[in-house]
Amino acid sequence: MLAAAENWHKGFRETMGLLLESIGQKMPGEVKTPIYQNSFMAKLEIYQDYVKNWLSPSMDNTLNDRKLYELMTMDSKYSNLAKNDAASPEYLQEKIGMPYYPMAPFILERLFSIYCNNNRINVTQL
Repeated sequence: MLAAAENWHKGFRETMGLLLESIGQKMPGEVKTPIYQNSFMAKLEIYQDYVKNWLSPSMDNTLNDRKLYELMTMDSKYSNLAKNDAASPEYLQEKIGMPYYPMAPFILERLFSIYCNNNRINVTQL
């Protein structure tokens, strides 16, 4: 999952590495169970821990660290992969205020997988 992300979004590993470092976590070589969704179900205590100790600090650090902010908002090159109207610079500028998809959603989409991996949480895919 992480190798594919670097292939699709150049700079992914550097960005994820800096983000994880900013919250005191390690970047795995790869994750045991990839979760390619922004939607998932988790036990309440797992989700609360993730939000409190990983997601919220990641967002705060992104806003407060210039280098991390620059990396999280750089062009993910997703438009090169998508090739549809929703990937046009004009459409994106109108909808999200940037002419490209930033790296942040692709980083944060994979953050929960790393959380589960680093905390050795069993994951079941339905």
